[in-house]
Amino acid sequence: IYHDHNLTSCDHNLASHGHNLASPGHDLASHGHDLASPGHDLASHGHNLASHGHNLASHGHNLASHGHNLV
Repeated sequence: IYHDHNLTSCDHNLASHGHNLASPGHDLASHGHDLASPGHDLASHGHNLASHGHNLASHGHNLASHGHNLV
């Protein structure tokens, strides 16, 4: 069954909206507080994927939220 908004055509897929897990700039390599520095692991400095508000569930542009998924 073909429709106009499949996973590759919608404007808000993971690659297009620029907020995927690799882009928000608070990963281990960017903020300089990796697991090797004591007391700055993912749980303590509050910049893990769940806290900085740019994960798939929080910014409201995942496949389930923008209303263009297959269902």
